[in-house]
Amino acid sequence: MAFVLKKIPDVRVDVTVQVPGEEKPSVAVARWRLHAFDDFKAKADAMSRGEIGDEQLVDDDLLGLEGIKDEDGKDLPFSAELAHQLMQITAFRRSLIASWFNAQQGGAEAAAKN
Repeated sequence: MAFVLKKIPDVRVDVTVQVPGEEKPSVAVARWRLHAFDDFKAKADAMSRGEIGDEQLVDDDLLGLEGIKDEDGKDLPFSAELAHQLMQITAFRRSLIASWFNAQQGGAEAAAKN
């Protein structure tokens, strides 16, 4: 199969979270804006220098979250407020930010979703 050069503006990747006290991990799906390599590298470098924080990354590039439910099992619609609430959960925050890197680098999950 030939490689088709086309613009892919966003991608969905799994966010696997090991919730404390739960036997099995939970999985949500994040939709991230994709960047050209030079832009990705500049953003990643700015993050390692502390010029861009996790919250700004989420505000700028997180386009959606699926598979988030409340305690009654009802789906929660994506919103900036929900993203900020989830960023206060350390296990979720770590997995969500890792999913951005995975998406940008075309990891196995990202490749499977395209």
